[in-house]
Amino acid sequence: EASGEYVIFLNNDTVVTKRWVEGLLAYMQNDPSVGLVGPVTNSTGNEARILTDYVSPSEMEAHADNLKREMANQSFDIRMLAFYCVMARKDQFEEIGGLDERFLVGMFEDDDLAVRYHQAGLRVLCAEDVFIHHFQSISFAKLEDETYQKIFSENRKKYEEKWGRAWEPYKARE
Repeated sequence: EASGEYVIFLNNDTVVTKRWVEGLLAYMQNDPSVGLVGPVTNSTGNEARILTDYVSPSEMEAHADNLKREMANQSFDIRMLAFYCVMARKDQFEEIGGLDERFLVGMFEDDDLAVRYHQAGLRVLCAEDVFIHHFQSISFAKLEDETYQKIFSENRKKYEEKWGRAWEPYKARE
């Protein structure tokens, strides 16, 4: 239903910082090979997670401002962007087929989409100079562990069957 040139997926368990949209948009506008772009954060399951030490909203903004200055225009290619915050070109997203609805909510649809972007020759990029706070798993924390594990296992199986290879867990940055 989005009518713009770009679409953003943003979880309800995030707190955005000043000029985050402009920060992500700059990567899209400056490099047509970028298919997906997302920020660094305090909490995610891969190398988009960075160390933080803020305790208040104003300290979080100062942290984001420092990153914007110190890491200006720095990014890296990443295997997958978790969909707590991702920007895509709407036409490419639709052409690639969007999120695969065979996956149960919240797990592996972002892994699957990243594979399809990579196969299309498009970059999946993490912007080192854009920061968003992510509380991570707020909704999933409400599930019983058995229910969570069942969804994870079912989605992992669907992913592995679709791609004919084992899913590999992500590593945090050193």
